[in-house]
Amino acid sequence: MKKIALMLALALMLTVLTGCGSEPQEAVPAETTGAAPVVLDLQAIYDSMTALEGTPEMIPLDADMQFNFCGINPDDCKTSLAAICADGMQADEIWLVEAVDAAALARLQEAAQFRLNAKDEESVTYSPEQNAIVKKAQVITVGNYLALVVSPDVDTLAGLFRTAAGI
Repeated sequence: MKKIALMLALALMLTVLTGCGSEPQEAVPAETTGAAPVVLDLQAIYDSMTALEGTPEMIPLDADMQFNFCGINPDDCKTSLAAICADGMQADEIWLVEAVDAAALARLQEAAQFRLNAKDEESVTYSPEQNAIVKKAQVITVGNYLALVVSPDVDTLAGLFRTAAGI
C-alpha cells in the first residue's frame, strides 16, 4: 500500500511540474476583506476541519513538501499548514496559510490556482467523481490569510474557515 501511495504521489508531482503550459481555469471563488487585521489560529481551524465526521485521513506536509508538492514557498509564509488525503485516489486537500505580506498572498493565490489546475488535469483522466470535487474547490482569502479547500464537504470545511475569520 505504501508503494502505491508513493507512486501516486510521484505521479501527481510529475503532473504538477509538467502542467505549466495549461490554459487557466475559470477563477476559483475568493473573498477578501479590508477590515481590521485578522488573527487566526490556523492549527485550531485545521483541527476542526479534520475532526469532522467523513473527513478522510490527511497527511500533513512539512515545509519542503509544501514547496515541492504544492508550490507553497516558505519565504511567502509566516505560518502554513497543508495536508493531502492519505488515500492517493481522493482529491481532498487543505491549505491554511498566513502570508508575510500582500505580494506574498498574491503569489500564494497563484500557487493555489496552479495546484487546482494540475489536480483538475490529473483527476479528469482517472475519476470524474474526484474531478467534480476539484472543480468545486474553494480558495478563500481574508487579510493575509489564504485557505484552499478541496473536499466533497467543501462548503462545511470552508465555512469553518470563514467563521473563524469572521466572514
